[in-house]
Amino acid sequence: MEIVGFLQENTRKGQGRGPFHLSDLIQMVEKQQESGIGVSVGKTTTIYVLFSRGEPDGAVAVDEKGALFGDKAVLLLKGGELFEFFTIDPEDIDGVVLGCRIFQKGHIKKTMMPNIPRIINRNEGMGQFIMTVHSSGVPQSGIHVSLRRRGQIVGSDVTTGEGKAYFKILFGSYSCAILDRDHKIRTFQFEFNRSGYELRVDLGD
Repeated sequence: MEIVGFLQENTRKGQGRGPFHLSDLIQMVEKQQESGIGVSVGKTTTIYVLFSRGEPDGAVAVDEKGALFGDKAVLLLKGGELFEFFTIDPEDIDGVVLGCRIFQKGHIKKTMMPNIPRIINRNEGMGQFIMTVHSSGVPQSGIHVSLRRRGQIVGSDVTTGEGKAYFKILFGSYSCAILDRDHKIRTFQFEFNRSGYELRVDLGD
């Protein structure tokens, strides 16, 4: 099977993990010494990063004009992409990496968003934030929701049968990423300034 077909087939099976910013994904995979595929679906380009035993060893970028492999694919990364991760057998990954190997690892490291230390002001308020996810008015269960503040993921949860995800966070500005059932990632910004605040998002809008 050719490389792009292999990547597409193996990222359509089941539910992946995520979403992750590239820096968070690289750290998680390295720590757990996993092998698999990270995929980021953009408006015009889909980027795959292939991990073998904890290392980002391959990359492929696909758009309507064709595909770029290895270092050329990495150069398209801007650092703000969100990835979903699918675990794959390392022997299968090693075979595919031969055709899309990253030789200049410095390229992918330049795209990593820096880990910004979380400095907590003890005067800042903290409270419960509730995210409710619907689709055309119907509550959606099993949807992955993650929150990010100051360049760092501060919470992630999966929605309940009522479509609710719960977080205990500091007051402030946040970015939110929602991974829907079609493996599409929705992102938006919001302001949290009172405990018990509930934000409703309808994926059908």
